[in-house]
Amino acid sequence: MRDRPEDLEQLTQHFLSSIALRNGIKNLAITSTALKKLRYYAWPGNVRELQNTLERAAVFSGGRTILPEHLIFNQEYQMNLNLEQAIAQLEMNFIRHALALYPQEPHKALGISVESFEQKKKQWNL
Repeated sequence: MRDRPEDLEQLTQHFLSSIALRNGIKNLAITSTALKKLRYYAWPGNVRELQNTLERAAVFSGGRTILPEHLIFNQEYQMNLNLEQAIAQLEMNFIRHALALYPQEPHKALGISVESFEQKKKQWNL
């Protein structure tokens, strides 16, 4: 990656397609500003780090379009690794996803009661 930065966009699209296929996501995309953030990173871990970064971003985005804030590089990830925060982020993404896909009964899609769903929705200001 450091030696061939011109390959970044093509590799990114390849990895996103692969991640989407493995996880049953229809259209996993990345914004131009997120792509720009990838371009400015030094990539000490090279291609493997790019793949890992994109896989994490796909989780943090909830399977939606990847934004710059979803991109956490290995150095940042290791320094900020916090299980509680990661679980909370995942929970919020699942709730957003359920609201988008099942607006009539999102609680059923998540397998929780209406009361629990409303409490979590309020917790995340959704």
